[in-house]
Amino acid sequence: MQEINGKTLTQLAVDSAKRADLFDEIWVSSDYEDILLQAESLGARCHLRPNSASSDSSTANDVVFEFLDSDTQSSSTSICYLQPTSPFRTAEHILSSMELHESKNFVPITAGGGIRTVDDATAFFEAGADRVAVNTQALRSPDILQDISSIYGAQAVVLSIEARRVSSSAWNCFYESGREDSGIDVLDWAAQGSDLGAGKIFVTSVNADGTRKGPDYQLARALRSEVNLPIMYSGGIQMASEVAMLFKYIGVSAVAVASSLHYGNFAVGEAKDALSLLSLDPRR
Repeated sequence: MQEINGKTLTQLAVDSAKRADLFDEIWVSSDYEDILLQAESLGARCHLRPNSASSDSSTANDVVFEFLDSDTQSSSTSICYLQPTSPFRTAEHILSSMELHESKNFVPITAGGGIRTVDDATAFFEAGADRVAVNTQALRSPDILQDISSIYGAQAVVLSIEARRVSSSAWNCFYESGREDSGIDVLDWAAQGSDLGAGKIFVTSVNADGTRKGPDYQLARALRSEVNLPIMYSGGIQMASEVAMLFKYIGVSAVAVASSLHYGNFAVGEAKDALSLLSLDPRR
């Protein structure tokens, strides 16, 4: 292991991460046991990388995704990736990047529309998207969810569902902007999408969308009971209190609002205040 100023690249990376004083755990991923032994002696946790992510053709993304898919980080909520072959990255660099992130309030981007192939999804990711949302093509060819997930991970795949009520307690999946009926039950499709590798559900109530007459709580509750995935709800929201109700009493992970913001029914800050009144901690 080559040294720079008396320290290996592993030592330099682990030391910088420690001095930043930001992380609950520091992990070193390597296929080289001597590196892992040294990392362990420095107080880092170790992940033995398999051959599939250790070849000469393996990319940094391959290494990251293999680690994300492993059991070692199943409880992690945030991950900072440090490339140890940039040995002079200091704790100050790490801190300044985190401060920049906070000051700019970067928002994760989910992109969708017209995704027909994995190459289409790749183009969105390369343009800066964090996730892609797929509706029409998933209904036509469900394997696309698995194909994208196998490359980019389930966390990057959103199953978009346009749900139109067809009875008092049932909804069908529609496509082509809510005009065409697939004949597929929404709850069955959500469960299948979860099995195929979707990591999140984005459901729009076609009946409520644009009406500003209130959300379809029954739809959101039925989906919440059917799948163990984060659910984003959209459609019909008129008041800030309805946003809070969806979080507090239905258990959605996110809410999308359009018309009520455009027409001034309420502002984003009012929705966050409504969440705070119910002892929920909104991101600000």
